[in-house]
Amino acid sequence: MTDIFGRNAPLPDTVYVGGRGPKRKVRVVNEDTVQHQLAMFTVPAGEQTEYTVPPGTFGGACSAHPTKKQLTFVIR
Repeated sequence: MTDIFGRNAPLPDTVYVGGRGPKRKVRVVNEDTVQHQLAMFTVPAGEQTEYTVPPGTFGGACSAHPTKKQLTFVIR
């Protein structure tokens, strides 16, 4: 993740995603050199992927950050 200044920032425990309509497009960008699987999103190293998801709360972990036990994505 990046902060409002475009700098790399640590991934928070809860990520909020907003949008309109019955489903949301979520773009996940991986600027790392290893694949990340963030809860329901899998992104190969150096790539970005878009997912269309319904509003809701989804949990999981990040495969590249094993010390981070739980991630929660809230799709609004």
